[in-house]
Amino acid sequence: MSKIANLIQLTDIKSLPEESATALKNKFKDVRQSAAKFGAVRITSHKKTTGVYMDIKIFRELLEKGAQNDPLANLTAEFDALYQTMQSPDYQDKMGDVFNASDADLKSAVSLSGGLDG
Repeated sequence: MSKIANLIQLTDIKSLPEESATALKNKFKDVRQSAAKFGAVRITSHKKTTGVYMDIKIFRELLEKGAQNDPLANLTAEFDALYQTMQSPDYQDKMGDVFNASDADLKSAVSLSGGLDG
């Protein structure tokens, strides 16, 4: 499993390797190597997590995956596709038929479709 997959599956930040803020300040090279090895390192100060240092490759991959999985972008694309469908003359004709249908026509359509629960 890749480092990025491991990070994505994390359920608790405490499962990351830990380095103190002092170690980050005094031994940056060691912290960077640890992040390269594990994908990310949890930075602590007085035993409290204060940040995460991660390898730049992992960060870029997370950004890319985040952009690909943006729920708002997905919904926007879905809406745009539906809206385009609704602009077709055929669709507009069918909707015109629905809005101009009599009560009997609507009841018939409901019963043909299996009813309101069907």
